[in-house]
Amino acid sequence: DDVASDGQQKCTYMKHGVLTPTTPWLFALYKPRKKKGVPDQPPTWEVSYDRFVKKNESPSAIAMTQDTGRAVQVGTVVGHLLEALVQGKPVDMRRVVQSVGSDFFPSRVEWRSLETACGNASQNPVGDPALFSQKEILRDGLILGPETVDKDRETKTEEEKEKERVWYDKIRAFVALKRSGIEPEWEHGNERDAKRVKI
Repeated sequence: DDVASDGQQKCTYMKHGVLTPTTPWLFALYKPRKKKGVPDQPPTWEVSYDRFVKKNESPSAIAMTQDTGRAVQVGTVVGHLLEALVQGKPVDMRRVVQSVGSDFFPSRVEWRSLETACGNASQNPVGDPALFSQKEILRDGLILGPETVDKDRETKTEEEKEKERVWYDKIRAFVALKRSGIEPEWEHGNERDAKRVKI
């Protein structure tokens, strides 16, 4: 159902709405930030999540204004929100997409490729995290392959580095949804709309 009547591949993207896990991931750990002489502070992911939910701030705004005074990457904040999902908290992915675009998340074809790559590499995204490696998924021939992934970073082209970064984002999203027990719904769209970032 990913092929059109004219034989062309259809672009099928993840539907983005409020994702609500039924329970936290089995291996999810809540680790407060500890500092001698002061009460425990919430983990960084929870700080970002509270700003996203309670203050209605976008991932872009959260990234730009940190308590440390130093901005972080928007992808870092999205990682915090994915961790919130794994911890069992609902996340409105429509608002996330407004900051990073739909292409941050795997398409239906990419999702299937990631599932196959996990099987090929004997990687279980919902199992013990100590036994799970995103790099091993990336090494599968359906994704980037060992000939690219195993190259020294100094010898990788900028194009190869960018492809690797894009795939790591998709793997992070894939793993978070798997650990949250959420099976994506899909819709057809065009590539231009998927990559457009709304301000």
